[in-house]
Amino acid sequence: QEGVDMVADVFGEGEEDVGLICEEVLDLCLMKGSKDNMTAALIKFPPQAVGTGGGVAARRASREAPESPASGSGSGGGGATPGL
Repeated sequence: QEGVDMVADVFGEGEEDVGLICEEVLDLCLMKGSKDNMTAALIKFPPQAVGTGGGVAARRASREAPESPASGSGSGGGGATPGL
């Protein structure tokens, strides 16, 4: 179910390229520590809505962006962690 939800999210984020979505699924498997052979197949049926946004490219940029240091004097402000 996690894979189905993730694919729906990526479509909702504006990605139309099913090949890139398959790559993103496999990247997620690797990030979770998979060591087995992996294959992904995806079929997009016409009713699947595609949203607006950066799609897979935006997800990759978000993962590759360096974490910025906390602002201020480092006194431990305890702010909320931004969502992914």
